[in-house]
Amino acid sequence: MPLVIFAVFKWHDPRWVSPETRAVSGHVYKVIDDDAGAWGGITYDAIQHCDIRPLRDFACGSEVFLEADHPGEVLDDDDPEASRIWWRALLVTCIISPGGSS
Repeated sequence: MPLVIFAVFKWHDPRWVSPETRAVSGHVYKVIDDDAGAWGGITYDAIQHCDIRPLRDFACGSEVFLEADHPGEVLDDDDPEASRIWWRALLVTCIISPGGSS
């Protein structure tokens, strides 16, 4: 499973994440987060659906935004789908097979 380090609120929270977790390229979307003050995430409504891929498609060392894994991680309870948070993270390692990694 990929190990990612979340850069949320300027602290680091390393965590193992499923390779099937939906993600988008940080390269493409970090300007949205940076323009908002670099809070550490963006919302689903800022994402082009065609850019969403499973985390396993990204190379180690990639900066990504990952879909929140908890249903309550939204900015607006009245519109939870559009305001679902996608956290900014760095993919630091990925085990691709037993005994292997990249």
